[in-house]
Amino acid sequence: MPLPDFKSSEPYTLAIELELQVVNPPGYDLSQDSSALIPAVKDDIKGGEVKHDITESMLEIATGVCQTIDQAAAQFSVMQQSILRAAAEHHIQICGGGTHPFQKWQRQEVCDDERYNVTLERFGYLILQA
Repeated sequence: MPLPDFKSSEPYTLAIELELQVVNPPGYDLSQDSSALIPAVKDDIKGGEVKHDITESMLEIATGVCQTIDQAAAQFSVMQQSILRAAAEHHIQICGGGTHPFQKWQRQEVCDDERYNVTLERFGYLILQA
């Protein structure tokens, strides 16, 4: 399955994307609850999007195409506040992306997405360690 082309945009524009981990306090192990957060923030997000990123323990937030850094920062701020509110309501927390220090890759659930499922078939457990 080939990767889709990037959407074209006007010159000198920008967008910001960030992957976040969903964790359970108090031990901060990865949580498989990103699916609960996405619908909880959907109505708050007017610019950009919040979606899954490979596993149920990750969220991807991305601004829309912006003309200025201030516009991107404003979109990002709305997303951040909305995600933190929804996480608190679901008794989970959010932390920065990267490799989780003590995650068990065997417990990671890949999101139900054709692209992620094809990647899982090709690369096996490596995708679960992302």
